[in-house]
Amino acid sequence: MAGTLAKGGAEKQLYLTIKACLVLGVQVQVVAFDRSQFWENKIDDLKVDVINMPENRFVRLMCLYRTARAFRPDLIIAQHFFASPYAVLVGRLISVPAIAAVRNDGLQELGLLPNWVCTFVFKHCRAAIANTKTAITNLKAQQVHSELIHLPNTVEIDTSPRKRCFSVAGVSIIFVGRLVPQKRVDRFLRVIKGLQEASLPINQVQIVGDGPLRDELERQATELELEVSFLGIRDDVPELLSRSDIMMLTSDYEGYPNVILEAMASGCLVISTPVGGVPELVVNKHNGYTCDDETSMINTVCQLVAHPELAESIREQARLTAAAHSFGHHVKRVSSILKRLT
Repeated sequence: MAGTLAKGGAEKQLYLTIKACLVLGVQVQVVAFDRSQFWENKIDDLKVDVINMPENRFVRLMCLYRTARAFRPDLIIAQHFFASPYAVLVGRLISVPAIAAVRNDGLQELGLLPNWVCTFVFKHCRAAIANTKTAITNLKAQQVHSELIHLPNTVEIDTSPRKRCFSVAGVSIIFVGRLVPQKRVDRFLRVIKGLQEASLPINQVQIVGDGPLRDELERQATELELEVSFLGIRDDVPELLSRSDIMMLTSDYEGYPNVILEAMASGCLVISTPVGGVPELVVNKHNGYTCDDETSMINTVCQLVAHPELAESIREQARLTAAAHSFGHHVKRVSSILKRLT
């Protein structure tokens, strides 16, 4: 399996898929395209070898070729789209089927690499695994004829999340994600300002994550006169979610966001923009809310705070959604895919 091991959603799914393979008795070796200790240490704890690849693309390709020849796998699986060309080319060189990865909406992947590289990947991969049905639909519309397989993200479930009502001190709102343009955290901050102007009692606002926009966003929060805690990268995201009332996702585009499943499993209400695979997870007004603009997000929060019984009903449906994405279900899905492709 090939990918990166930094603290991120795709990397967490790589880790959980490795665990699923081990449950199924499948031997796994991981090649890492970065040097990050976070998931590497956890994978080491599973007694799975991690081979770090160099940064130079040609040298990386040669190292991957030598590693694969020595390991003699039955299948090479990429966890990120940028890793797919390496996996597919090495697979052809050693006559082993390779699986490409699609982790956004498909269109983002097609714009990530040159056209000829994308054509090579989809022409020669054994199949491509996408974590959203939206990506599969988009790729088919772009005349991609590879076998496309849906493997939704999984989440580790807290079996007894506590039932909460909004605190008398006010609503607690959290954002979790990288502080990059895609995530539109500026939009999140303007929603918080709108809630403040609507005189909604706010207990706390937390932003979990880091990235190149952090300084700019901290300045924006100051200019808007908001009390926001920038927590940086944290290892206790499920606990932070369980102590929050609402998780907002304000992205311009997404794949199948882990944080939505984690919020649902933690009993934290989800309000998100309806992008990428989000509508596959969030059924508006059933297990969460999808909102097209900032005004709609503000109105939704006010409605939920005014009707706590509605909030509890939404939370219960969300927990059922998370349960359908449990690790046990993931093991079954991975087993089915491996049988299909090997």
